[in-house]
Amino acid sequence: MESCKDGWLPKSFGKENKRGVAWKIMTLNYLLGLVPLLLGFNVNTITNNIMLLNSCMYLMCYYAYFQMPKKYPDAWKRSRWHVADHVYYLVCAVGLVGQCAILVNSAFALTPVIAIVSIAAIVICCVLGILRSRSPEVTVSTTIWED
Repeated sequence: MESCKDGWLPKSFGKENKRGVAWKIMTLNYLLGLVPLLLGFNVNTITNNIMLLNSCMYLMCYYAYFQMPKKYPDAWKRSRWHVADHVYYLVCAVGLVGQCAILVNSAFALTPVIAIVSIAAIVICCVLGILRSRSPEVTVSTTIWED
């Protein structure tokens, strides 16, 4: 719903039925959930594919984690979780190494064709997301760092 309000998805996707459910988004989720079943993927393949996708998403999160103290220095200094910068970056680096290990393990556990198609789909979605984020129709309202 928020993605429709912010402009990431068409406004019509956020249209709710009489029970308050965004039925177009729900239907799309169900259809996407059927794809692995229709392709005959086993549970291992589905799990490794999900782990690959999650690892790629976490790589983007780690990029943001490394940028956070520089981008929001005042909020970072006031944070109750504040630690010395070198400790923070060390913890982030350890987590990043672990996440990269999960990504590599997930990719090698898939067949080459599935891994290549999955990685290509992830890259295409990232490029589309970057292009969409530059659109004037997308307005993300964040209040987490505001007092």
